[in-house]
Amino acid sequence: EEYMVRLANLEELELVYGTDFYQFALSFAIACLQRKGLSARAAKQKRATLMVTGQFPTVEDSGYHGEAERICAAIGQVPVIWGIKQIYLQVEAQILSTGKNPQLEGSRTADCRRYPPARGLRFLWRQHYQSDMHLASCLLNDLHQGNLALAFQSVATREYSESAPTLYYECLLRRNAPEATCLSYVVPDAIQALERLGLVERLDRSVLWTTLGTLAGSEGLNLGCNVSARSFVSAAWWDEILTHLGDRPDLAQRLVLEITETSTFPEEKSALGLIRHLQLLGVRIALDDIGKEAGSLDILHKVRANIVKLDKSVLEETAEGELPARLLQ
Repeated sequence: EEYMVRLANLEELELVYGTDFYQFALSFAIACLQRKGLSARAAKQKRATLMVTGQFPTVEDSGYHGEAERICAAIGQVPVIWGIKQIYLQVEAQILSTGKNPQLEGSRTADCRRYPPARGLRFLWRQHYQSDMHLASCLLNDLHQGNLALAFQSVATREYSESAPTLYYECLLRRNAPEATCLSYVVPDAIQALERLGLVERLDRSVLWTTLGTLAGSEGLNLGCNVSARSFVSAAWWDEILTHLGDRPDLAQRLVLEITETSTFPEEKSALGLIRHLQLLGVRIALDDIGKEAGSLDILHKVRANIVKLDKSVLEETAEGELPARLLQ
């Protein structure tokens, strides 16, 4: 097979870390693929793009499904080491078919490119970007090293008491080895950094598969997990999730996906279609922290959610007359 592999954030990283980093990262990506037995070269007419040929060994078992996803993982699963910095690449892969337009098959992330501001503010922009990358790399390193775990929090109906009926248990990400690395970061801040950098899909994919594995081993348990709105894009890993849920309706009916409103859908039509597909398979969709972020009430008109989790501020503002009571209906 022949693939076109795009390092989607490399030109952006060049603005932050310099031209030398650009060349180093390009060589790093080629070396990662060559270690897997693939042939890779830089495309002549497209920057930050590689042409890749070959096939993974049949014994390859990385937990990723399909050649394109394995290519994305081979490059993006480990950081580029640049001095004391660890920098993750955002990777997209397309399979090239003779006589046809390139067809996207890999884990395509949304275009979250953050263009630099006017020159007077560019230094501050670089600082913020590097701070986000530090947070993101801390979390992704912990994920890769097995230093993260899921904690379970009961989501009850109507009242918070031990006797209240439990709808499901929400899976919350926690560090189980805080002494390991990056002592200074907290998980929610790092997740938001991943969203801003366009790297949150790899975390959401891992958490969702882990949740499905837990459901498979716990009959009768209902679990929910958070998925960033940025992750609702057309991608190969979603195809694998949908196929798995179609084959296991018992899991689909016990799964709740909570859409977090710290970000927005990259492509609204595609995202809403994916959500509808999940619901048809039996998955319940929840909207999390509605009202907490500016503009988050807008999603209520777009997503026909099974569960809406209102932020406390919505109730307070409604009671005080700042928001119309009909919103709650």
